[in-house]
Amino acid sequence: MKKGIAVVVGAALFYLLIALYSNAEKLVEAFARMKIQFVAIALIFTLTNYFLRFVKWEVYCKKAGINISMKSSLLIFLGGMSMTITPGKAGELVKAYLLKKAQGVEFSRGAIVVVAERTTDLLAMISLAALGSVYFFLRGSFEMNLKSMVISLIILLSLVVMGIVFMRSKSFTNFLVRRFGISRKFDKVMKEVLCTRLTIEMTILSILSWMMECLALYITVGAFGLNISVFHAIFVFSVSTLAGVITMLPAGIGATELSMMYLLTRFGIPQLEASAITLVTRAVTLWLGVMIGVIALYTYGRREA
Repeated sequence: MKKGIAVVVGAALFYLLIALYSNAEKLVEAFARMKIQFVAIALIFTLTNYFLRFVKWEVYCKKAGINISMKSSLLIFLGGMSMTITPGKAGELVKAYLLKKAQGVEFSRGAIVVVAERTTDLLAMISLAALGSVYFFLRGSFEMNLKSMVISLIILLSLVVMGIVFMRSKSFTNFLVRRFGISRKFDKVMKEVLCTRLTIEMTILSILSWMMECLALYITVGAFGLNISVFHAIFVFSVSTLAGVITMLPAGIGATELSMMYLLTRFGIPQLEASAITLVTRAVTLWLGVMIGVIALYTYGRREA
């Protein structure tokens, strides 16, 4: 709890610095000009993302042999979003803890579902960044720094794929058995959940779900009377999100915002509006999820008490 509060306070201070850097008075004026109906549409896109990710959670739970009521499953899934502000979203393992404590599900089963979720999310984000890169390449605006970025994406994708292969190996299972005393039944569950076909299917679903948040950014740009292409929005959102993931900062706070602001300005958005767009986008995507997660976690705790 204390760490969570510290992250929120730290984020608030960082956003205050952005406001001061961008000229707080002019930033407020920019927010006053913002078309609120566009923000409402962005919220719908974000909620669609949550729905698609819940579908993925349900598919993985069924594959792992986790059978609980839809209501409990939804509250646990949403409750996990309260831990989005942990480094690499590692705190989402709270879902495995809740499954064990209230539903009697082995922690290892819940943990592998969370690992599969995060893995396919990462694959999806890399794919979206690559899609944006291909768009720039075909348009002939493929600068040297973009080439370097694509090489980095290829390396990152290779590492993720190798990680999946390693997690399905006997060596990894033997390590978990020796180090953590995890049952060897975990090996069978791991291979079923991380099988190639299901990973591809869930990565495609993840691409669709995260595309919704890219569209939320696209709509938010429009809310300030500005315009970028959908492909620019996809590239900006996915690359800035990956920047946050790589730094392992809580929710990528700092790295994601600065990357988003930088890329938006590179694509012709004025500095002031880039700051405003970034703050609204993070509120609509990250902080909305955290707020919903806290409410769901509280509701679930009261329900199971």
